[in-house]
Amino acid sequence: MSSDNPVRSALTTHTAHSALKVVPARYPLRLLGALFSLFILLGIVQSVATNPRWEWAVFARWFFDPIILSGLGKTLMLTLLGTLFGTLLGTALALARLSPSWLLSTLAWGYIWLFRSLPLLLVLIVLYNFSYLYDQLSLGIPFTSVTFFHHATTDVLDQFSVAVLGLSLVQGAYTAEIIRGGILGVDRGQHEAAAALGLPPLRRTFRIILPQALRAILPTVFNEVIGLAKGTAIVYVLSMPELFYTVQILYNRTQQVIPLLMVASVWYLLITTVLSVLQYYVERFFARGVLHESGRPRITFFRRAQP
Repeated sequence: MSSDNPVRSALTTHTAHSALKVVPARYPLRLLGALFSLFILLGIVQSVATNPRWEWAVFARWFFDPIILSGLGKTLMLTLLGTLFGTLLGTALALARLSPSWLLSTLAWGYIWLFRSLPLLLVLIVLYNFSYLYDQLSLGIPFTSVTFFHHATTDVLDQFSVAVLGLSLVQGAYTAEIIRGGILGVDRGQHEAAAALGLPPLRRTFRIILPQALRAILPTVFNEVIGLAKGTAIVYVLSMPELFYTVQILYNRTQQVIPLLMVASVWYLLITTVLSVLQYYVERFFARGVLHESGRPRITFFRRAQP
């Protein structure tokens, strides 16, 4: 057999394959489903855009009104502070739950059990009426008359303080379980390797374990933050002029209920959209060690995944 037979065979195979006609698979039901969904979407857009009862002119007049923006600012501040204090508290509770000390673990479990069991609305109302139970807040030695600090309750717990405290206390309980689950998801060998290096427990936790757990923690934590941003609306029971309470006051005065509710809806949509985009980039940042893609991060929500 001549030495050029493999080359000739490869050329013959390539020519045969070139003659084949590749026909892409067709999915008529998928196309029909997409067209039907587009039809429904266009119908909804037309009904919202052309129905005069939505009163879009009123919506435009109030959307950037200083009163609305003031309420929006309080909503954003409540979200920021509730997230900050809830995360700090949740981290401490998660570490306490995983502590070898039975006392710390039991106390942390009791706190999480209590505040995951109580509705946020109930917590806010109880805190708002806390001054009825205790005239003064004091710090001293229990069961003695020794007091280091005391202050009138009404001067400490105003509407904003109660809102931040209530949101943080409840958020901390949920965040603690999220962080604890993320830490438990880290491979046991990582704990053993960090201990073998002779690192102190605190440094071992914050330098080795938590950075690895963040990849599992972040999606759920951001989901809780988005829920908190919307959940701030519940502080209307304190008559605090955040976004939703401000809208309520306005439509009770003007009777323009729907357009003012749409103002609040669009602002909540914008807040959650910004948080979702932020989540995308934060997740990519902490996952950069396991990603094999090169170049700058890009938003690929609508891009088909490559096999």
